[in-house]
Amino acid sequence: MGRPVDDLPAPTEARFSFQSVQIQTPLPPPELLRHYEEVVPGAAERILTLAEEEQRNYAALTRGASRYLLRGQLYGMLVCFAALGVVAFTAYLGHPVVAAILGGTTLTGVVTAFIVGRRNEEPELRAMAATMGRPDSTGMGP
Repeated sequence: MGRPVDDLPAPTEARFSFQSVQIQTPLPPPELLRHYEEVVPGAAERILTLAEEEQRNYAALTRGASRYLLRGQLYGMLVCFAALGVVAFTAYLGHPVVAAILGGTTLTGVVTAFIVGRRNEEPELRAMAATMGRPDSTGMGP
């Protein structure tokens, strides 16, 4: 059948130690950078070069995003002015109720788009800031 309990091997004990370090900056701390240099000569210089390149890429990404947001705001302003022109023309033709409905729905849609757009943008900005090793760039905190 089975082996008697007395024949089983004695339990062994194993202890493990695990250490985890998380760095939230583009560069490791000086002592870790020094250790890298000892292990792989030239590693510190390569790490510094990578950090400089990452900073340049981040700046370029930020400039591109700013241009993109500005262009979207300009197009939104043009659409609003066009809608207001249609509303004014409709009122001029003697249809004030239609003009009020068009104006109200246009204003409601624009305000909603800005509010919803900002809400959707905040998590994306926080995620981008976290992956880039930057503090929260939204100004909204954690």
